[in-house]
Amino acid sequence: MAKEKLIVECEEVEQAPWWKSFAYIREGWKSRPFTVQIDWPFGFRNPFCNVFYRKPRTLREVGIERFLHRQVLGYENSLGSYGMGGPGFSGFSLSKTKDYHRECLVLTLWGAQNWILFDGEPICRDRRQEHLVKQHIESKGKTIYSGYDEDGKEIYTRPEQANEIKNAGNNINEFTSAIVGSELVSIELKQDYSGFEFLKDSRYHKLEAPGNPDKLVARDSMTCKVCGKKWDSSDALISCPESHHTASLEKRVWNTDEHIGDAWVVSRYANLQL
Repeated sequence: MAKEKLIVECEEVEQAPWWKSFAYIREGWKSRPFTVQIDWPFGFRNPFCNVFYRKPRTLREVGIERFLHRQVLGYENSLGSYGMGGPGFSGFSLSKTKDYHRECLVLTLWGAQNWILFDGEPICRDRRQEHLVKQHIESKGKTIYSGYDEDGKEIYTRPEQANEIKNAGNNINEFTSAIVGSELVSIELKQDYSGFEFLKDSRYHKLEAPGNPDKLVARDSMTCKVCGKKWDSSDALISCPESHHTASLEKRVWNTDEHIGDAWVVSRYANLQL
């Protein structure tokens, strides 16, 4: 059985004045001169700009030395676009140096933040969803989460669940405050592991991707008991009746045919399109 391909192929896209075309082409970009650009009214093409695209360079290709001892300027967990939405790439922007412009390191995995551990713990809020699915399984399909009341507060059949979910995993705001403004001091890169060490206020932090499968946010998937169709939470369309659904949790396991260094890509503006 073929292994699931995890790394998402994408293009790096930039828009620039047409008189910069030669400089872009010299750097390996290709031009799309007749592409409709959305920054002009009524969909008219900007006559002074071209759209340039190329396959983004990977961390394994460019090496780790150029990123060391640079300051982290920001972090995003909703990068990338396929036109009607996004794959949920995660990445951080790094300060410029005398040799390099400001650059972004982006993890091009679907729902990338689910593959990351920070100081040994998950950072994404999907821990809440995982907890709910787990409770759904343990209760044998009985509803344990009912939505919202008139004041917008979440309704649980067991009130203590609110605290259980709130305390599961790192808070995204605490993570960003720890990483933004820090210095990237070391990078470890292997076939199935990448580790980034950051220093801020005399304290070291570590980001790992992929992290320990036992600690990563599990994939919540569902199977139709009638037709056998299986999908996970990233699928947009569910065609089978809800009464046929059977929920399950699966560990996130890295595909050993892929190199994690190819999942981290380098981009100036993190404008990545599928």
